[in-house]
Amino acid sequence: MDEVGAKGGRNLYFLINSLNKGGAERQVVTLQKSLGGKIILLENSVQYAEVDLQAVFILNSSSVHSLSGKLVQYFRSLFKLRSIIKGSNTQDKPIIISFLERSNTLNLVSSFFFGQIVILSVRINLDIQYKSAPLFRLFAKCFYRFADAVSTNSEGMRKLLVDQYNIPEKRAVFVPNAYEVTSIQRMSDRPLDYLELENLALKSPFLLSVNRLDEQKLIKAQLILYEELKKIKPKVKLLIVGDGPLRDELVHYGKALDLKIFNEAEKERPVLTDKYDVYFLGLIANPYRLYKLSKCFILTSSYESLPNVVIEALICNATILAADCRFGPREILTSDINYDINYKHRYGLNNYGVLLPVPSEMTKANPLWSKYLLDIFDEKIDLSFKLNIVNKTEEYSKENVLMKWMTLIKDN
Repeated sequence: MDEVGAKGGRNLYFLINSLNKGGAERQVVTLQKSLGGKIILLENSVQYAEVDLQAVFILNSSSVHSLSGKLVQYFRSLFKLRSIIKGSNTQDKPIIISFLERSNTLNLVSSFFFGQIVILSVRINLDIQYKSAPLFRLFAKCFYRFADAVSTNSEGMRKLLVDQYNIPEKRAVFVPNAYEVTSIQRMSDRPLDYLELENLALKSPFLLSVNRLDEQKLIKAQLILYEELKKIKPKVKLLIVGDGPLRDELVHYGKALDLKIFNEAEKERPVLTDKYDVYFLGLIANPYRLYKLSKCFILTSSYESLPNVVIEALICNATILAADCRFGPREILTSDINYDINYKHRYGLNNYGVLLPVPSEMTKANPLWSKYLLDIFDEKIDLSFKLNIVNKTEEYSKENVLMKWMTLIKDN
């Protein structure tokens, strides 16, 4: 690590919108701590206590909402960025690694004027996330190819960028997210401070979902699947970790299915006991404990890039049922990732978990999902594949991923 740290000292920068809690933000914090360099933020927001604020530059003290204000702020950001990279006391050309598309755009446009080495990190499915923004997708197709390198956190996204966004094959690089594998496993063994939840998790078999509560995650499908499972397994619980704009709607939907709902966000929160069916827990400090204690972890997303929660579940040795959406779950749970092939014949148990179709019918349970859920709770699935999980999780260890970033930086 020392070689990259030395190379990265003052001429290596990580550019991102903010350091609010999130997957990309966590990766920036990990990379800066390990490789050195500075962090440049578009907005003044830092939610990670371990961040050295002396290593952080802020381009804008606050966000603006008007179009004219955004344009003024954008040009101001360009010149502030120039002053930062020109202030380096080194003759080496600056390297800016940017994360998320606003920062990627600023990084790329500024390079046309200031000449820094540009590495863009694309961490979302651009075709889906920007479906209603054709001008941005046109910009990406025209200009992302001028970056010195474009990294993606899934092989599927890398292929999409090469095939549809004109990125040269040699400049598109797959670099997965980095995880503190040993630390996560240690935390999964640590009892929760939330004693009522710890007791529930130890005593009741449960299905676990860890998601942002929005349309992409198809949480209603999980409620429907659970309602079907509960008819046969009345003691099973559904624990939902996460928050988002659909929380209230999902709570009402669960009640409409005649499920008893525990909602952590209620103003007068009731005591958490085993009398409920579905538990909306919000954000918790140690979800890894629940991964490990769960009977099954479930992901029903309509699309992803590389879902952190599936990798975290894998590290915690959970049994995983995941939608075979584009992209990510297939790459994590099987070694067969040729996206040019129709994989319907491969639904079911794969190398490291169960892959199933994206739940598209929102009024009744998908029979294939119901079958595998029941098989897991009836212990009819051979779990011997878990003996090989340690080899898979090693791919996402911080040490291995940092080596990939070291190579990418040195090659540019």
